[in-house]
Amino acid sequence: MTIGVSLIPTLLIVEDHPAQQVLVKFMANKFGYDVVIATNGEQAIQHVSSEQRRYAAILLDGRLPDMSGIDCAKRIREFELKLGRRTPIIAVTAEAMPGDKELMTI
Repeated sequence: MTIGVSLIPTLLIVEDHPAQQVLVKFMANKFGYDVVIATNGEQAIQHVSSEQRRYAAILLDGRLPDMSGIDCAKRIREFELKLGRRTPIIAVTAEAMPGDKELMTI
């Protein structure tokens, strides 16, 4: 076994609301996932670009305090393109509006 490598799949949760963080973390843990939480888009990009960990998926809030979820996803995709990998990004929001589904398809 390699030191520093986790065998437990990890989700990156990008969510600014503390109650939502607790709920999503609880559900992810229940299904056997470890969780890393980013409270804004810049933190999410830093986590992905640090290359210290690969994520099974990224659960991304559509509305973050520093940028939109779409802008965050685009920046993550730009970074991943350089590395030749593609992590699933799943958009999550408590406030879906008409047309959001089409906007979130990247």
